[in-house]
Amino acid sequence: MKLSLPFADKLPRIRQREMPAIGAPVMVLATLAMVVLPIPAFLLDMFFTFNIALAMVVLLVTVYTRRPLDFAAF
Repeated sequence: MKLSLPFADKLPRIRQREMPAIGAPVMVLATLAMVVLPIPAFLLDMFFTFNIALAMVVLLVTVYTRRPLDFAAF
């Protein structure tokens, strides 16, 4: 699958085996940035709304699962 960017062939290829565990450090740095840097009120409201929506989805999934193994595949 080719990218539709004009210089796509010059972009560096990032393979999963070269950076297997980059997600956790990025999340830690993003969390620290949110604590240190000022965030606009609108963005805080959006994060709060997303947090409540995700919590409701998890709650509804746990209520409607018949077996614990069904929740493990969530």
